[in-house]
Amino acid sequence: MILQDNMKPLYHFIVACIGSGIVYWSSHNILYVFVFFIPAFLIDADHLLDYYLKFKKWEFPKIDILLNHLYDDYNGKVWVIFHSYELILIVTGFLFILLGKVFAIVFLLGFFSHIIFDIYAYDHKNKWLIYSLIYRWKHNFRIRSFYNKK
Repeated sequence: MILQDNMKPLYHFIVACIGSGIVYWSSHNILYVFVFFIPAFLIDADHLLDYYLKFKKWEFPKIDILLNHLYDDYNGKVWVIFHSYELILIVTGFLFILLGKVFAIVFLLGFFSHIIFDIYAYDHKNKWLIYSLIYRWKHNFRIRSFYNKK
């Protein structure tokens, strides 16, 4: 099965495209498509920030390093700030206030379409808790509190 090979960017892109297609089919609103797609796929941009924090290089990394070696150091840190219930709730709240309930719901659906596949695909400790910034902060963002050692 695709997910047992972890959720590579292509798989998140496919899920985001399918979800965006469903959103467009049900709403006929192209703006909702973007509101869904951003958290469903572009949420992974925070891995680029993790790359910068680890290697102190502001460049687009080689895909092999990004996919396979970014979190190799079991004593290192993992930030992935966009993979966060708290941040998503704040953004959703702003969307609800500024643009209404439908925008907020579509945004949440996009976020959970990403997170649920991540939870299923990866061998994380505390699979649901690790997507809390408070939980990660409490554990000093250490990889060992996030991933099972291989």
